[in-house]
Amino acid sequence: MRASLIHFAVFFLTAAAATSSAHAQQSVVGLWGFYDCEIAQEIEFQGYTLAAFTNDGVLEILPQEISPIEGSSWLFVRTDEDDDAPSLMRLEDDVLVQAWPRAEPSTSEDIAALHKALASGELEPEASPGDFQIHRGTPCAGLPFPHSFLFGETLSILRDLDLAVWQCRSDGADCLSKVFSVADVSANGALSIAEISRVIRASLVIGMTVDTDGRSRNDVRTAVNATGIAPLAAATFLYSFDYDTSGDLSFDELFSERLPAHFEGFDTVDLSIEDWVDAISAGARAFAQASSAFQLRQ
Repeated sequence: MRASLIHFAVFFLTAAAATSSAHAQQSVVGLWGFYDCEIAQEIEFQGYTLAAFTNDGVLEILPQEISPIEGSSWLFVRTDEDDDAPSLMRLEDDVLVQAWPRAEPSTSEDIAALHKALASGELEPEASPGDFQIHRGTPCAGLPFPHSFLFGETLSILRDLDLAVWQCRSDGADCLSKVFSVADVSANGALSIAEISRVIRASLVIGMTVDTDGRSRNDVRTAVNATGIAPLAAATFLYSFDYDTSGDLSFDELFSERLPAHFEGFDTVDLSIEDWVDAISAGARAFAQASSAFQLRQ
């Protein structure tokens, strides 16, 4: 199951195939429990461009892309063209089925041969079940406590950001407004201090708990403790751009002077959730260090 989270493929699709891919992605997006929805470590979030799960008290966020296999109900999932363990995924009624080869290739020739066999349907779980590991997941309403307390808000923002990134790739005209709406919980077209604080809290959790270099559970507590200063940082951010002194931050206040005249968006925007997470992580660490220095001076 874990191996399947790190594999995705990117194909140049025809318009019809792209539409098929969109429906396929929508069908598998959600929170899935493998064996038990009451055990946080057995729950995975499958998104349009990412997968996320908790592991030993930390949050892991991994980029992924999902593409249809022509003539097959299976979806092809891998990290890039050189991924040595591509996996398959499909929805069977309300069950998410994940399958990946038991034997991973060791040479570039073997990798190419495996990719070709999977994409052509020559190798598939129905025809050769002994060659695959299979895991089945059922829908989960949410994370169990206390993981819901630690990661629920962050996962909600990741879900919305993932959708915005995916939409930006196919329709860039309103890309900035889609990203803005991730923070705009009230959907009133403006960001309050509370809404900005929510993004800062989630950024801290992402930056301090994403398990990219063996960080420990202590980073979760660090992230939670550091969120106490989030409203102060949000107020500072708000006052920097609240030109009409309305007490909230509009889209125009953020972007009107930063976009060229007659800006009509982009045809498409090639965003990567991995780049977003890296940027958020770097910013969160810098913020946490500044917060610690500030608290020490008090």
